[in-house]
Amino acid sequence: RFRGRDVIAFGIVLLMIPAFFAKQQIAALVGMLFSVCIGGIYLHYHCRFLDHLYGASYTIYLFSWFPQVCCHQLFLIRLQTDYMLPFILSCVLGVYFPWLLYQYEVKGKKSVLRSTLRILNGMK
Repeated sequence: RFRGRDVIAFGIVLLMIPAFFAKQQIAALVGMLFSVCIGGIYLHYHCRFLDHLYGASYTIYLFSWFPQVCCHQLFLIRLQTDYMLPFILSCVLGVYFPWLLYQYEVKGKKSVLRSTLRILNGMK
């Protein structure tokens, strides 16, 4: 039986070794595996708190970069704040700004902006 947490723990141990040659690749694999494990836990316990995001995953994937970079530039580079506030805002805006765009694409009034967003997302 596959134990994701064991592989994640092993990957974290490898990342702690100072001279390990493939840190970036291991970190990427551990991050992907962590996401898969969190998804498995979400499904196993029949959680529902992310159901409102249903259908918006591609839009979130496409447009999450923009608010995250804006938070990074504004708070970390311009204002030089502590990392916690930009981290939290980046996570929240990286999901909910694209989600609002998705809601506008699906339910908004017909306009040039809505048509452009729908074309960018592959909707007709």
